Amino acid sequence: MANKLTIGFYEDGVDVLPNINSKISINLTVTDGKKYFDSSETLYQQTSESDENGLVSFDLSDVIKSTTFSKFYRLYSEKYKIEFRFVIETLRAENYNYFITKGSFSPEYLTDKETSEYFFEDYDYTQNVDFFYLTPKDPNQQKTITSLKAEYKAVEMEYLVAKTLYETEIKSTTEISLEKENDYEPSTFKNIITRLLEFQVGTLEPGIKYTSEAKLTDINTKLTNISKLINLIIRQYPDVKIEDGEGFPYQPQKIERL
Repeated sequence: MANKLTIGFYEDGVDVLPNINSKISINLTVTDGKKYFDSSETLYQQTSESDENGLVSFDLSDVIKSTTFSKFYRLYSEKYKIEFRFVIETLRAENYNYFITKGSFSPEYLTDKETSEYFFEDYDYTQNVDFFYLTPKDPNQQKTITSLKAEYKAVEMEYLVAKTLYETEIKSTTEISLEKENDYEPSTFKNIITRLLEFQVGTLEPGIKYTSEAKLTDINTKLTNISKLINLIIRQYPDVKIEDGEGFPYQPQKIERL
């Protein structure tokens, strides 16, 4: 069997934990081991219950057979690692505190000689990394305002860290080199952002101004909506400026007068 991820639940000092209901969400990320260059949307979500050995297995065949994985493998596999990144959380664990954490693994990817499909050998997270440790609820412990505030601050801090990591990952994608089939195609993802800026400044804004003065309301509305959509995209990359672009055809050129 292949393409299976196995995780496990454990109570420290006790034993493995059967009948723990959990949900896993998985996406793909691209990394060089130090920073992340690209990531996909969530490609897999599943809930399952741990067996008598505290283990839960998830079949990731649909992920590795997806067009997203094929694209990532074609673009990045020669230089970077393609990771399965997951979030695991427990559901309806009556005797244990709510648990949520992140993890990742990067197996060796193989190709089936007959079908040419990608696959990986079953990956046991409990053997390669560790079990996930749950803490039992204390029925005698009554939460106070102080303890609740402390928990809130801890969760808030976790959110801020996750937000910072996410923003860092987004910004780091700008230097990714792209495969080019034609000379006019962008060389990096940053060029895509700067071309959007150049298109907005050099084409959309004059078009919006003209259609407004000419009372072409329908066309003006459509051009304005396109500009708003570009704004939504470029706001995610505040460090990329129009001056970072290739300078053609929209960047103003100095003309020397005779």
